[in-house]
Amino acid sequence: MKKGLIPAIIVTIIAAAFLILYALAVTMGLLESNASFIVIILVALVFVILLIMLVMTLVERIKEIKGENKDDISKY
Repeated sequence: MKKGLIPAIIVTIIAAAFLILYALAVTMGLLESNASFIVIILVALVFVILLIMLVMTLVERIKEIKGENKDDISKY
């Protein structure tokens, strides 16, 4: 396993856990305030999209690490 792979996965898991906890807190707050069902669905959809983007970023980073492209600044 490559050297930079494990930290990238750990950081993604921690970020996803915080995002899920925050999403649950916001959703529970909306449920307590009797918000519209559509608003709750839209907020949940935003959090799901953020989680998907987080996983997509991890996949991209894994490809970079496996391709030995650790120096991202050299691309610009």
